[in-house]
Amino acid sequence: MMYGKIAAAALLAGSLAIGGYALAVETAPASQAQPGKAGDAGALTVPQLVERLAVQGYSDITEIKRHRDKNYKVEARDPQGKRVELAVDARTGDILKTEKDED
Repeated sequence: MMYGKIAAAALLAGSLAIGGYALAVETAPASQAQPGKAGDAGALTVPQLVERLAVQGYSDITEIKRHRDKNYKVEARDPQGKRVELAVDARTGDILKTEKDED
C-alpha cells in the first residue's frame, strides 16, 4: 500500500514538472523559444561585425548603423585606405555593396 502512494506521488510530481516545462516553452518570447526565427536572433553583434571587416582589410570604422533589419551601414577605410560606405549583411557579415565616400 505504501509503495502505491509513493509511486503515485512520483508520477504526479513528474507530470507537473513536464507540464510546467511545456507551458514555459509555449509562453516564452519567440526569440527565446525558436532561436534564429525572429527579431535579432542570428544577427552579428557590432564587435563581431568589426572583427569580420578587419579580417577583410577594412579599418578606421567611424560609423555603424543598423539599416533596416537585415543590413548594417558601415563607414570605414578599405584595404587601399580610401573612405567607403558599406552595406553589410547583418547575419553573415558579407559585404553587399561598396560605395566611395564623398569625403
